[in-house]
Amino acid sequence: RLYLGRLPPGVNHKHCTYYVSLQREAKTYLKALRE
Repeated sequence: RLYLGRLPPGVNHKHCTYYVSLQREAKTYLKALRE
């Protein structure tokens, strides 16, 4: 499960940065679709 803002116990930093980068890619992808 993914928590917004807070990281659940047991989730390491690598997973966090990976998820953040995924969110960024998704945002840029949506922007490209709108344009």
